[in-house]
Amino acid sequence: LDFVEGSFTDLPAGVASKKFSHIFSQVALVHVHKLLPQILQQAQSVLADGGIMVINDYLGSDVGVSNETREHVYKRLHFDQIFGHKKWRHVVEDSNLSLLYYENLDAHMAEAYSQAADTAERFGIDSADGTPLADNYRGTVRAIE
Repeated sequence: LDFVEGSFTDLPAGVASKKFSHIFSQVALVHVHKLLPQILQQAQSVLADGGIMVINDYLGSDVGVSNETREHVYKRLHFDQIFGHKKWRHVVEDSNLSLLYYENLDAHMAEAYSQAADTAERFGIDSADGTPLADNYRGTVRAIE
């Protein structure tokens, strides 16, 4: 079992020359959604025949971005663009990868942020900009819902 740390946008030669049975991405691609087609192409180039790529990604809205989302999600997490569920699926399907399983876990994410807000409030934790982290997390819950 080999774990390889690297960049999806610029695979190191030692990685680019290998084939992998599994590729796993945990909330990483959201930071480079603009580059998702190129990233999927690179991933596909190192995925062995019959290999599986598992992606757990943070997705946005399909109907536009509210000011609240810009304030509590984009600003806090330094995002400039987040694909919605439909756009994300469209990009994946256009990459010639087979989408074997897809599940929208927004409700779970909202609950997790709600609990995180309660904890941040209980401990008086502030965001990097000095605003209460609980307020930002609650704004994220509203943005998700």
